[in-house]
Amino acid sequence: MTLQEAADRLGVHYMTAYRYVRLGKLEARKEGGTWVIEEADLDALRALPEPATGDIAWDERLERLLVSGDESAAWATVESALASGHDAAFVYQAMIGPAMNRIGARWEAGELDVADEHRASLIATRMAGRLSPHFNRRGRTRTTVIVTGAPNDHHSLSVMTLADLLRGAGYAVVALGGAVPAESLARTVSDHHPVAAVVMSAGRPRNETAIREAIDAARQAGAGLIIAGGAAITDEATARDLGADAHARSLDEAVALIEA
Repeated sequence: MTLQEAADRLGVHYMTAYRYVRLGKLEARKEGGTWVIEEADLDALRALPEPATGDIAWDERLERLLVSGDESAAWATVESALASGHDAAFVYQAMIGPAMNRIGARWEAGELDVADEHRASLIATRMAGRLSPHFNRRGRTRTTVIVTGAPNDHHSLSVMTLADLLRGAGYAVVALGGAVPAESLARTVSDHHPVAAVVMSAGRPRNETAIREAIDAARQAGAGLIIAGGAAITDEATARDLGADAHARSLDEAVALIEA
């Protein structure tokens, strides 16, 4: 059915139905410039009660929009979450992070094309850039923390988001992005001495030798606590085997380790 027909069936204005689509509440697809709704998707929407703010599956809604490449609707969903009382940290930790983790898993399982995964990552990165000013703080900063991607690993979204969370907690943060060589990390640690902590995000598998060399270089350059995490470092034993002092399973856990 058309979007107008769906709106009539729902008993709402066309623009309300359109908003449902843009926010990911109602599944729809474009055919020749016209929104088309499946009967089952309309029934699914009608069968669900309007959720309380805390019950909205924000990450699932965002995931659908990222996969479809609808950047404006994805950002509208973020704005809706913020307007509902959530903060920017919630968007990172409960929306963008889980959504991108599932998209990455779907790509690895062959459910998504690499172009779909790359497009979703690019949109998520641009959204993080728009959220970044929410973490600005006035006044003096605390000690310096370096956040970096592992060598040969170009994933940088987790580096961006963790850097913002740490800035929001008052730290002076040096964010290096992805694929930072061991020698460059060591130089950065030396240039910003004293460095209280280095957090390394590793998403690329079978990269252990480069990760171990980078961690060792950071330690020899005078880094304090070294924390490792990411899809390629899934537990404490692996992190310690690579030379790190601790393992972080999530962004907020990395912040908590530094705070402790």
